[in-house]
Amino acid sequence: MTDSDHSPAQPDDSIEIHERIDSGLYGSVYRATQRLFQRQVAVKIIKTKMNSADALAHAAPLARANHPAIVTVYTLQELHIPELNHSVPAIVMEWVDGDTFGKRLAQSKFTIEQTALVCHDLLDGIEHLHSKGLCHGDLHAGNIIILPSGHAKIIDIDANKEISLARLSLVSQEGAKSADIDYCRGAIFKTLRHSSIPLSVVTDHETILAQADSLAALRQAVESAIQASSQAVKTSSVVPPTTPQVDWLDRPAIARVASEEVISLLDTQAYFDLLKLPYPETRADVLSLLASEAAILPAGSNWDITNLGALLFAKRLDAFGPRISRKAARFIAYDGVNKLKTKTDVPGTRGYAVGFEALVEFVHNAAPKNEYLEVAIREEFKMFPKQALRELIANAMVHQDFSIDGTALRIEMYDDRVEISNPGVPAIPADRFIDEDLSRNETMADLMRRLGVCERKGSGVDKVVDAAEVFQLPAPDFRVGNVRTTAVLFAHQDFTDMSKSARIRACYQHCVLQFISGKRMSNQSLRERFGLNNSGSGSATASQIIAAAKEKNLVKLDEEGAGSLRYARYVPGWV
Repeated sequence: MTDSDHSPAQPDDSIEIHERIDSGLYGSVYRATQRLFQRQVAVKIIKTKMNSADALAHAAPLARANHPAIVTVYTLQELHIPELNHSVPAIVMEWVDGDTFGKRLAQSKFTIEQTALVCHDLLDGIEHLHSKGLCHGDLHAGNIIILPSGHAKIIDIDANKEISLARLSLVSQEGAKSADIDYCRGAIFKTLRHSSIPLSVVTDHETILAQADSLAALRQAVESAIQASSQAVKTSSVVPPTTPQVDWLDRPAIARVASEEVISLLDTQAYFDLLKLPYPETRADVLSLLASEAAILPAGSNWDITNLGALLFAKRLDAFGPRISRKAARFIAYDGVNKLKTKTDVPGTRGYAVGFEALVEFVHNAAPKNEYLEVAIREEFKMFPKQALRELIANAMVHQDFSIDGTALRIEMYDDRVEISNPGVPAIPADRFIDEDLSRNETMADLMRRLGVCERKGSGVDKVVDAAEVFQLPAPDFRVGNVRTTAVLFAHQDFTDMSKSARIRACYQHCVLQFISGKRMSNQSLRERFGLNNSGSGSATASQIIAAAKEKNLVKLDEEGAGSLRYARYVPGWV
């Protein structure tokens, strides 16, 4: 649409435009007065060549919502915008006093009472949208206003997505709702982290929040955190105060840098690309969103870049000194099946998030060919599935213990395997990696999920096990040492070359994978996993493996299954 397509500039007696007060990713907002009612209003225009129908499509969903935690839309009309010198379709909305969530996170911490208000208002608003058959689609820090009273108000939705649930399939509806839940979880994480709630309480509840898969579960987790913090405050009144421990990721990697240095040191373009958002027009908007992620923190007129911000978004990790550069992922390739001869030793240079895809591609390309699959399918395949490498590298990044100095994430490739290890030991047993997930660094994990690096739910190990089965590889192994956790992907082996322990491990993992998929392992499904024939000998071999797994209490008969052993079904031993 050109300027000539707009209606000519004419005086407008109903709305008086005063000033532009914000220029966001998709639109500009002006402070104005609605003369008829003598009330202050917000006027929004969309930064596209938009006609009235487009503006109506953007405004209608918000207009359908009528809730204290959601901005009220008054009307849609053609308005003359002085700085544009022409008339455009404009959305006239309730004026909301306050700061965006992102800007508020750069100010003083929320009190416990304010924390409760913000979290409950966000949950109430999204719950109301869902009850009206709508989803939000993009609950980022710029779409939330924190009022002086401490309440929160949702001021916009993602008009570029299909937000009407009725127009989506049942599967897509659940996906859209789940995305809103993830957005809420991220906002709640930030609110709790930026509150006066004791860090120990926040840390204790991050796991509960991470596992919450509904708005009701999130609400319950928030209420539990508020109650626990109130109790902690009472306890602290009779116990001598101690110096609070600052999470390693929240500590400054580099302190007091100017705003232009932040842009120079961090790959902000990649950050917005990963979030699939257009790059903001102003530096202030860029910094505001980075601050909302705790990637940077205000330091007077300057900024501290946190360890989190440096690790994820650094253009060059060595620009932040050895404490950060030593955390870089390191790729080592050996000649043979031991460490005697090194072929390649390459340390990573970019931040985890901005360099992730390139790292996965590099490791995948370095793998030997899978000649077994190439013969069977007549296509070129690398030995280790890219999906499996992706999930294990992401896991190693998120689950490492950053407090351990002098060691970092390692990817070591041998002729017959690849080992991906990280500093720290897990909080759950290694044999439960497939069905459970407990992140050591939940704030980082949440951000990595939203950036598309990590799985939304779970650890992604189920995808690793599934890929190993599809590629006819031995079962991956997960090893816990004194200070490191290692995941091992093996090169292809014929069934006859697999050790007894490898067969039992594959049986157990196959049983868990079937169970979390709503299925049950059987003799037949195990034969298919190993590529055994359907003759009597194949069935007998599978039975022997199942018996060995049962003896180790790794699998057991499904009590709800058929009584005949011929049709026996099995579940994991911990069920």
